[in-house]
Amino acid sequence: MLSSFGFITYNSLPGFRRVWGKLHGYCWLPVYVCWPFRVGEVRDMKHELESKQKSHHPFYNHTLATILVEYASAVYISDLTELFTWTCSRCGGFTKGFEIIELVVDVQHCLQGFVGVANDPNAIVIAFRGTQERSIRNWIEDLVWKQLDINYPGMPDAMVHYGFYYAYHNTTMRPAILDAVRRAKKFYGDIPIIVTGHSMGGAMAAFCGLDLTVNENAQNIQVMTFGQPRVGNAAFASYYSKLVPRTIRVTHENDIVPHLPPYYSYFPHKTYHHFPREVWLYSLGFGSLVYSAEKLCDASGEDPSCCRSVSGNSISDHLIYFGVKMGSEKPACGIMKVLDSYSVRDPMGNLIMSRDPAASLLELNTKKAWLTEQNEFFQKPDRTGRIVYISMLTNICDRHELERQHVEQVVCAVCDTEQPVAQVCTNCGVRMGEYFCGICKFFDDDIGKQQFHCHDCGICRVGGRENYFHCKKCGSCYSVGLRDNHSCVENSMRHHCPICYEYLFDSLKDTTVMKCGHTMHYECCQEMIRRDKYCCPICSKSVIDMSRTWKRIDEEVEATVMPPDYRDRKVWILCNDCNDTTEVYFHIIGQKCGHCRSYNTRAIAPPVLPHS
Repeated sequence: MLSSFGFITYNSLPGFRRVWGKLHGYCWLPVYVCWPFRVGEVRDMKHELESKQKSHHPFYNHTLATILVEYASAVYISDLTELFTWTCSRCGGFTKGFEIIELVVDVQHCLQGFVGVANDPNAIVIAFRGTQERSIRNWIEDLVWKQLDINYPGMPDAMVHYGFYYAYHNTTMRPAILDAVRRAKKFYGDIPIIVTGHSMGGAMAAFCGLDLTVNENAQNIQVMTFGQPRVGNAAFASYYSKLVPRTIRVTHENDIVPHLPPYYSYFPHKTYHHFPREVWLYSLGFGSLVYSAEKLCDASGEDPSCCRSVSGNSISDHLIYFGVKMGSEKPACGIMKVLDSYSVRDPMGNLIMSRDPAASLLELNTKKAWLTEQNEFFQKPDRTGRIVYISMLTNICDRHELERQHVEQVVCAVCDTEQPVAQVCTNCGVRMGEYFCGICKFFDDDIGKQQFHCHDCGICRVGGRENYFHCKKCGSCYSVGLRDNHSCVENSMRHHCPICYEYLFDSLKDTTVMKCGHTMHYECCQEMIRRDKYCCPICSKSVIDMSRTWKRIDEEVEATVMPPDYRDRKVWILCNDCNDTTEVYFHIIGQKCGHCRSYNTRAIAPPVLPHS
C-alpha cells in the first residue's frame, strides 16, 4: 500500500527526476522536478519506501508472503516422489530444507495437500492444491452463477459454498491433515501453524484454519491465501474474521477468481462476501517504467479500492503471484512416481504418503529394505480421524491373515485335541461356542445378538433372521420394513459410508436407505440433518420432505425484488430431485424447478437476456 508518501523513480532525461505523489485518494499525478540526487541515493530512498509499505500491518509480512507462495506453487507438483522428498523443481529457494510429514492425494475429487515443518519460519506449514490449469476455465464458468449452498455448522445465518466445504470436510483431506498436525505438534511442540493455498486451495486453507481453531483448539494459526474465491456470506465472513483474525488474502491485478462467486451490492447479506484482510498486488508506472505495489485493504473484506476497483477478467493474472508460476502443466489428477514404502492407498485409490517426524528422509530410505521383509504396518486415518493399520505386504500368506472360510482343523482349548471344525469337541464334548456357523467357521458365546447366516451375503449377520430380508438387486440384507418400500440401487451397500467412510456391507452399525436408494449409517444421516444438510452426499437428491422449506423460500423470493439489470435474465437449471431441466428467471435466493417445484437445483448455463 502506498500511503501518504510517494513513489520515486527517475526518467531518462539527465538531471531530472519523476515523482509520483498521492493526491486525494486514488488521483496519482506525475510531477517533474530537478533534484540533485544521484542514482544510488534514489535507489536507497526507494528501498526505504518499500520497507515502510511492506511492514505496516502486524499480520502481513511481505517476506513471509514470498515464502508461502512457493509452498502454494509446489503443492501442484504431480511427481509425488520428488514432492515428498522435497527435491522437485519448485522445492528450492526460500523453502529449502522443508520436510513433509504427510502428503495426501484424493484421486476421486482431484485434491492434493501436504503437511510439513519449515525451518524458516519455524512453523508447521499446510498447503492445498488449487484447480488444475487445464480445467480452470470450466471451474470459473461454474463459479460465476454458483449460489450459497449450506449453513456452516455452529454459526447461525452463516452460509458457505458447498463444493469448497465438501472438498475439505467430507473427503480424505481433513482426517489425514489433522492427524499429521497432531503428530507434528507432539514432536515439535506448540509451534505456529501456517495454512496456505492458491485458488480453490485457498478456499480449503480457509476452512482448514477455521477447523484447527474451532475443533482442535489451536491458538497460533495464520492463514495466507493467493487468488482465493469467495467462500461464504457476510455472516460467515464476520464469524471467520473474529475466530481467525490472522488471515491475509493476496490478490493480483485483474485476477478473475477473487471476483467469484459474484458479490451483489444490492444484496450484501444474501450474497458471497470476502472476509478480511486483502492485500492487492498491482502495478504503477508511466510508459515503460513499471513499479509493483502492494495495497493493504480495509477491514470490510470488500474494499472497493482494491481488486474490486478493476474488472476481474484475467486468468493469466491468476496463474502468477510474486513472479511464481501457479498451477500444473501435467494432466489433472495425475499421479507419478510414488514411494511405495511410505504410501497407503484406500479401496477408492486415494493415496496417503506419511512418515514419522522424528526420522529424517535419509533414515527412512535406509529402512525401506528392512520394512519389506518385516510385517510392518502403516497408519492411515479414515474420514472420521480413526487410525487404521494396513500392511505393506500384498501376499495374504505373508501377512498371516486368517481366511475363516478356509479353516479345516481347530484345537479344543479344554482338552487340546486337534479335530475338524465343529461346534462340539469330539473328545471332551465341550461346546466351543453357543452360536456356530459351519460356513463362516464362526464361533460366538453371546447368542443375544441373534446371529444368522445369510447365504446371499455370504456372511453372518446379527439382529434375527425374521427381522431382515435379502434384496437381490441391492445385494444386502435390509430390515423387513423396507420390503417393497425402497428404491433399489445395484450393490448399494458395497461401498463406504459417504460421511464416516466405514465400509457398509459388513458394518455393525445401523444403516439407513435414503429415498434415492443410496445408503449410509443411520447416525451419520441424523448428524448430517442436524447440520442442515438435507441432500444425499452421493446424488444430491433431497433425503427428507422439503415442501415446507420450499414454501418459505417462495415467500423470501417474492419479498426480494431483483435489480432491473437482473430482473429479466433467465438461466437453465437442472433439478437434483427430478433430474428435469428447466429455463427459469434467475434469482439470487434460488431457482425453482418448473416440474417438481423443488429449489434443490443447480445452474447448468449462465443467465442470458431474453431476445428482443
